[in-house]
Amino acid sequence: MNNLKRQRFQKQDEDTLALISAVKQYLFSLGIRVDDQKAFDIFLIMNKLPYYVLIDRNESITYQGQGTHLTHKENSSQILVVKDIGRFELKAVKGNNTFTPKFRFIPSQDLQDLVKKEVRVNAE
Repeated sequence: MNNLKRQRFQKQDEDTLALISAVKQYLFSLGIRVDDQKAFDIFLIMNKLPYYVLIDRNESITYQGQGTHLTHKENSSQILVVKDIGRFELKAVKGNNTFTPKFRFIPSQDLQDLVKKEVRVNAE
């Protein structure tokens, strides 16, 4: 996890500014005051941590075959399940005679239910 380095955020990026505002509000509700840069650093590190844990656990992985799901019994080091967040996976993917490690994230069921409840899809 020594790849955790500080990055400057772009003040013109509206999406990033909205996230920073939400992080600052949450931290303030806990009694913690931070500036925009610290809020960005906290958000950045917290979102990358699950991936760094998977990288640290797996120096090398084996291609499991096309369409094969990872299981805790056979691939436990390649799976990280975080309660109320979701499932992070590190898989080997085949493409053009090469194998590449890829991340996959599956949100928790309550997040999937929330998006179904809150977001309406318009059919064209």
